[in-house]
Amino acid sequence: MLVLVLAVGGMPRAAAQEVQVPLDPDSTVYTIDADLEQQLGLFPGVDGFQEAQLFRLSERTYELVILYRQQGETLRTRRTLSTSEVADLRQQVAQQFKATGATVGVEQPGRNELLTWTTILGLAEGGLLIGAVAPEDPSSALAGIPLLTGAAGFFGPLLATRDRPVTEASGTLTGFGGLQGYAHAVQLVGLLGGDDADGQATAGLAVVTGAAEATAGYVLGARRGWGPGMAEMIAFNGVFGNLVGLGTGITLVGDDNLDEEAGRTRAVAGTSLLGSLAGMYVGHRLGRTEGYTRGDARLYGLSGLLATQLAVSALVVADADDARAVAGTLTGSGLAGLGVGAALVQGRDFSTYGANLITLGNYAGSLLGAGLATVANGGGDAITVAQALGAVAGFGITYNIFSDAAQRSASATPRTDLRLRLTPTLHTTASRAGHHGLSGRIRPGFTLRASF
Repeated sequence: MLVLVLAVGGMPRAAAQEVQVPLDPDSTVYTIDADLEQQLGLFPGVDGFQEAQLFRLSERTYELVILYRQQGETLRTRRTLSTSEVADLRQQVAQQFKATGATVGVEQPGRNELLTWTTILGLAEGGLLIGAVAPEDPSSALAGIPLLTGAAGFFGPLLATRDRPVTEASGTLTGFGGLQGYAHAVQLVGLLGGDDADGQATAGLAVVTGAAEATAGYVLGARRGWGPGMAEMIAFNGVFGNLVGLGTGITLVGDDNLDEEAGRTRAVAGTSLLGSLAGMYVGHRLGRTEGYTRGDARLYGLSGLLATQLAVSALVVADADDARAVAGTLTGSGLAGLGVGAALVQGRDFSTYGANLITLGNYAGSLLGAGLATVANGGGDAITVAQALGAVAGFGITYNIFSDAAQRSASATPRTDLRLRLTPTLHTTASRAGHHGLSGRIRPGFTLRASF
C-alpha cells in the first residue's frame, strides 16, 4: 500500500520552488491535520502525527511533507513522489473520505477577490452587450442591463462557490482573464479587419472572449495549484505584454512605414496580441523558477510603472512629439523597470503588507515632489519631473525599510553545508613492560559533516 511508502523517513529536499497542491482529486483538501487523520487513518505508521501537506517541485515531481511529534520535539519527514504516486495518493484519500464519511471545511481564501471581480466583469459585460445588440437605442430600459448583469456577476458565483474551494490564484486570474479577454477582442478585430471593423462586432466579440477567459482563469487557478504570487506575475506580465507589444508595433510601423492605414492597424494589433501572450508566458516562467510571493509580484510591477513614469517626465521636458520615439522610449523604459524589479526582489520574499506600504511610499513621495515643486512656483515641466523623482525617492526609502526583513532565510533555499572539525584524540595501549597501567599517545582526529 502507498501508506507504507509514505511513512518512510525523511528524504533530501529537492532544489526547486515548492508550490502547495491539493491532496485529493476534488482540490478541497490541502492539509490533513491530526483531527482529520484520526478520521481517515491514512498514516497509521506515523506516531505523533501532526499534519501532512503536498507540494509540487516540477511538472513530474512532488514532495509529501509530514510533521509529527516525538519525544517532545516536532519533526518533519519528506518523501519525493512521482506523478503516478500522487495520483494513487489522491485516489486513496478520496476512498478514505467515502469510506469513513469524514468531512472537511472548504478553503476559500480567494472568494472575496473572485466575487469582487465577477461583479465588475458583470457590469462590463452588460455594457458591452448593449453595444453589441443596440448601440444606438436610447431606451432607458436598456440602461438596466448592466445593473442586472452586475448583480448576476455577484450572486451567480456566490451560490456556485458556496461549497467549493476558491484559491487566491482563481480570484486574481478570473479578473485578469476577463480584462485580457476584452483587450484580445480589440486586438483580434484590428488584426483581422483593420480599420473596417465596426464597434458592434468588437463589443460582441468582447462579450464572448471576456467571459471565456475569465472562466479559464478561474479554472487554471483552481486546478494548477498556483500560489497568489504566480497568479499576479502572470497577470502583471500579461498586461505589460499588451503595452510592450503596442509600443513595439508603433515603434516599428510609425506613421509612414506602411502605405495603408489598415495595414498599420493590423500590424500594431498583431504585435500587441503577441506581446500579451508572450507576457503571460514570461510571467509563468518567472513565477515557476523564482518563486515570487504576492508582495514580490507587486513590487516587480511597481518597478515597471515607476520606470515608465520617469520616462514620461523626460519626454515632457524634451517636448517629444514623434510617435515612434515616444513609443520606443516608453517601451524600453518599462522593460528596464521590470528588469530592475526582478533584481530588487531576488533572494527576498516580500509580504503583501510590506509591498503595499512600499507602494504607498512611492505615491507619497510623488505627492511630496509635486507639492514642493508647486510651492516653489515651478512650471508644469518642473512639477512633472519633481513628481517622478519624488516617487523614486519614496520607493527607495520604504524599500530599504522592508528589504532586510524580506531577506530570504538560508533555510528557505537549497544549500550545501560542509563542516570539518579537527580534534586531538588520546589512544591508550597496554605498556610494553606488562604492567597493568596504560600508556597513551595523542593522535589527531577529525570529523567531517556534509549536508545537501
